[in-house]
Amino acid sequence: MLDGQNHHTDDRYFDAMLESLLCKLLKFRIQRGFRNIMQAREIELLKHKLIDMIQENSWFNVRVMHHFRKLYHYARLQAMIDTGLMDATFPDECPWRVQDILRVDYFQI
Repeated sequence: MLDGQNHHTDDRYFDAMLESLLCKLLKFRIQRGFRNIMQAREIELLKHKLIDMIQENSWFNVRVMHHFRKLYHYARLQAMIDTGLMDATFPDECPWRVQDILRVDYFQI
């Protein structure tokens, strides 16, 4: 039973990190006048953590493909809350491919 609980906790943690990454990427993209090095480093750190989790457990690679649209939707809503900007400001569909945002060297904002 404990293993199942740990797996569930890991899934939720992974999802929360990916959602956070997507939200930070959206805000970084939209709020050009508010960009700073701290935001860029937070994005970089989240990418490293997510990549490490995927490398340690291939299940997360499958999970990201199945939950990406939902997590982007949540991230978009959170970005609207954080910025106070209207929903039309943020793309309905994620402007990045999963494969790209999870590459440390890819930073197309």
